Amino acid sequence: MKNTALITAGIVFLLVGILHAVRYLKGWTIIITNQPISLEVSIYGGVIAIVLAIWMFVAASK
Repeated sequence: MKNTALITAGIVFLLVGILHAVRYLKGWTIIITNQPISLEVSIYGGVIAIVLAIWMFVAASK
C-alpha cells in the first residue's frame, strides 16, 4: 500500500513538472489577481516537481 501511494505521488509530481515545462516552452501567461506570473516560476516549480517525482519513485523502489 505504501508503494502505491508513493508511485501515485510520483506520477502527480511528474505531471506537474511536465506542465511547468510546457508552460515555459510555450510562453503561456498565467494571471492571478491581475498580476502576471513570470516564467521563472515555472522553471523553479518544474525543477522542484521533477526532483520530488524522482524522490517518490526511488522511495517506492526500496
